[in-house]
Amino acid sequence: MGLSEAIVNVLANAGRPLTPQEIRELVKSQYPELYGTDSHTRNVEKGYYHDLDHALLAQIYTVVGSDKKMVSVHFWKMVSVHFWKMVSVHFYT
Repeated sequence: MGLSEAIVNVLANAGRPLTPQEIRELVKSQYPELYGTDSHTRNVEKGYYHDLDHALLAQIYTVVGSDKKMVSVHFWKMVSVHFWKMVSVHFYT
């Protein structure tokens, strides 16, 4: 299972909008194989992300932003390299 499908499952099971941080925590607990991947580790080692949590969070932003099944009402805007505005993500079937 890929991250996109995991996010869809997490959102569908939640029954409410979730923040990206909530999605990250649920993915970590329900799909541990999707956390700390080789890609995440390499990106942290290269200094692109502060830690594995941020690497997964960035991947969640990318998946949600590019997947037409997922819509955010107030889409995330990058405030700086390390800080993001918190928003809710809604899933529509």
